[in-house]
Amino acid sequence: MFSSNGIAPLATVGQTTIKIKLGKYIDAAHMKASRRGTRKARTMIVAADSGGQPQRTMLGSALPQLFLMKNADLFMELVTTYRKHGWELRIALMQPETLAELQSQEAQLLQKVPVREATFDALWFSRPSHNNREAWELRLLAQTQYALFETFEADETEEQRDDVKREMEARLRDYVVKK
Repeated sequence: MFSSNGIAPLATVGQTTIKIKLGKYIDAAHMKASRRGTRKARTMIVAADSGGQPQRTMLGSALPQLFLMKNADLFMELVTTYRKHGWELRIALMQPETLAELQSQEAQLLQKVPVREATFDALWFSRPSHNNREAWELRLLAQTQYALFETFEADETEEQRDDVKREMEARLRDYVVKK
């Protein structure tokens, strides 16, 4: 049933075979259809993001819920990945529902991080950059990877940095709303 490449058949209907890629989290489906000697293959996302994006799937609207990563798991995965590359979590921007979920499941996750209420879920990371600069990245807390990046000169004031960071938050908010 399972092959060595981590892909297993999910369903076969007529000449169409749908396969899922198995990893730590199931995140993609691969569909192959044969019609009159022509083969079409396409890959599509099974799990919708947690940023309010409608469920987009061939498998039905109820199934993607099985494949969604919990916010606490996604939070831990992002923080671990960023730390591995030298980033430090500085601020968490959370919707009240997400904050309540994280605090009820994993209360210790947000103990050392300032949390601000927002209309979207995102994490601010920073690390030293080239030529005495400081890099900041605003990462959307969703399964869809999206981040905004900025570097600051050493001589920039905190007020100037805060202005740029507020602009970045506004851009991310616009992105989430347009999705």
